[in-house]
Amino acid sequence: MTDGENWVHGTVRWFDTAKGFGFLESPEYPNGVFVEYSSIDSPGFKTLSAGQPVVFTCELRPRGVEATAVRPMALLSTAAA
Repeated sequence: MTDGENWVHGTVRWFDTAKGFGFLESPEYPNGVFVEYSSIDSPGFKTLSAGQPVVFTCELRPRGVEATAVRPMALLSTAAA
């Protein structure tokens, strides 16, 4: 993770692979955080699973809070090993 960015720990509420979007949840954002597949920072096919732990950055946009980068926790622990 890069210094200067505010990474938030959360989980995937749901993600529709066919539509390419879903929602994340965390205590900091009780109404959820919108996520599109293009924000997923992982190699290969970009998808998420309900209940999957993630870290993410986000910003407030006209329609609500939206993730700008999402990293599945499994990828972070693999990279650290």
